[in-house]
This record gives sequence, structure tokens and C-alpha cells, in this order.
Amino acid sequence: MLVAMQTVDDEHAFVRAERKTQRRAWNELRALKRTEDRDKKFWDSEHIRWANWERHQIELKAKQEQFRAYWDRRQKDDADLWRDKDFANAVDKMSRAGYKGKHGQFEVPDDDKVDMFGMYMQATVGDVNSPKPSSDHPIELSKWQSWNGRKGLTREEAQNAFISRANRLLTLHGWNPPPGWS
Repeated sequence: MLVAMQTVDDEHAFVRAERKTQRRAWNELRALKRTEDRDKKFWDSEHIRWANWERHQIELKAKQEQFRAYWDRRQKDDADLWRDKDFANAVDKMSRAGYKGKHGQFEVPDDDKVDMFGMYMQATVGDVNSPKPSSDHPIELSKWQSWNGRKGLTREEAQNAFISRANRLLTLHGWNPPPGWS
């Protein structure tokens, strides 16, 4: 019976040892799984952080491009605004071009006036949109020809040409300031 008990005890010890080994293996497996999960979570979080960084960089580039487009448009609008003001000033002064006063009389020649008319019409209206006048009206014909000679010029080009030509003519012939100027 002693032998039988010993075999039973040995068998129980063997079963206990086997269970202990199985528990240890399961615990190691669980620890490894936890480590893998932790590593996976770590790498997943790193991947997410990298993706967020890349998305942030793309958004920054888009914002930079938007701001550059806004700034370029604003600078162009400002330049257009100043050119429009200069053009209006040149038109106003050309309406009084030619000095008549105590120092003499300096008239702007008619061909320069006709030339300025063509530039003015191109800057304000654009390409010629009226039929060619008959030769019975030489002044209207010369104005039309001056305007038609500038066909294809953009508004900006025509305004710039008008401003520079007005400055030259006003320098040569002077202008009569409005009443109240001293």
C-alpha cells in the first residue's frame, strides 16, 4: 500500500508540477501577449502621431498657399487702386492742361489731345466698339483712329500709358489749377 501511496503521491506531484509548468507557460504567454499588445499600442500610437504630424504639415502648406494667394491678390488690388487714383488724377489734370496765365499761354497741341483721347477710351471702355466715322467728320475720325490704334492693350497698360504721357504733357505745357489753389 505504501508503494501505491507513493505512486499516487508521485502522480499528484507530477500533476502539480505539470500544472505549475502549464501555469508558468500561460503566465509567460499572457505577459508576452501583454508586451506585444503594449508594443502594438506603442507602434500604433507612434503611427497615429506620425500621421497626425504629416496631416498637420499638409494643412500648414495649404494655409501658406492660401495666405500667399491672399497676399498676392491684396498687393495686386492695392497696386490697381493706386493706379486708378493716379489715372483719375491724370485725367483731372489733363482736363485743365495748357497753362493760361500771367506767365504766358501754353496750349496742348490737338494731335496730343487726340492721342490722349485714344488712351483714355482704351483705359475706360476697352477696344473700339463703335463703327468707323465717315471722312466728313475729320476730328471724330482721328479720335476713332487713335482709339483703334490701341486695340488689344489691357486696361492697366492703357492707364499706365495715359499717366506717363499726361505727366510729360503737363511738364511741357503746364496746367491750370482749380479755383482756390494758391
